[in-house]
Amino acid sequence: MKRLVSAIFFLSFALASFGQFGHEWIQSGRAYFKIPVAREGLYRITYSDLQKAGLSETPDPKTFQLFHRGVEQSITVAGEIDGIFDSSDYIEFFGRGNDGAPDSTLYEKSQYQPHRYYNLFSDTTAYFLTYGSANGKRMASYSGSSSGLTEESFHQAEKLLILKESYSAGLDYGTVQKTAFDEGEGWMGVMIRQGQEVSYPIGGIADVLTAGGKPIVEVMLTGRGAMPHQAELYAGARFLSAISFQGFQSYLHRQQIEWGDIDGNGKLTLKVRVTGASGVDRLSAAYIRLFFPQQITMSGVSTRYFVLPE
Repeated sequence: MKRLVSAIFFLSFALASFGQFGHEWIQSGRAYFKIPVAREGLYRITYSDLQKAGLSETPDPKTFQLFHRGVEQSITVAGEIDGIFDSSDYIEFFGRGNDGAPDSTLYEKSQYQPHRYYNLFSDTTAYFLTYGSANGKRMASYSGSSSGLTEESFHQAEKLLILKESYSAGLDYGTVQKTAFDEGEGWMGVMIRQGQEVSYPIGGIADVLTAGGKPIVEVMLTGRGAMPHQAELYAGARFLSAISFQGFQSYLHRQQIEWGDIDGNGKLTLKVRVTGASGVDRLSAAYIRLFFPQQITMSGVSTRYFVLPE
């Protein structure tokens, strides 16, 4: 678990309400603890952490609430039954680092944003912990008999490779640029020019279950010029598909691949080659996702996400 001792900041708000501004979740007069989060994971906040951050009261732990982007999050509060937050109690929540969702409003049209996996400015987002009179939202727990249920033999695992080595300014107007973010603007992989190719290794493909179906790869390519684009996609040396699209668009390609495309070390090497037709073709890969059937096991790993059918 991640520790947040030195990262929690104490804030106190006194706001007047004038219409809808997006801060309606903030209640005047309450104390708020700002918790910066840069990585996805399970976080624990202890009694000692909050004291060091400025907690001087003894709040009823049942009233702890956690907000992210104005939406209350479900949390677990150990020791809340007695109504006293003491030295053995703690708060746990599942946090995610920043992504590109808030950036969509910066674009002239939201569909111009290549994708929302990566933020334009920072990998850190903020969660806000507060307490008051109302009971907060809690993680649900369930225990029951599995009698009569069919055991799942696999789940759909995912590997995501976000590419961010190069910044594209997007649609080109010559010597000027719009103040609003434009089509194709954002962080992405290195620019691949006509006649060039770049390989992208994806490792850690473990505990596969070939009987569950074939892997699926998803690739987003973004144009780095106004010309028509032509590219070829390979898994290792094996040709997968020819791709064509236009201008500064972001083109999403998705297709099934073979188990043989993944080597004995659990690595897939995907290659993008720009063939072009204009002599000056150029584009970038924005992200690559791999989906594959994986056994339901925790053997040899400390963390794993299981994506099961509803």
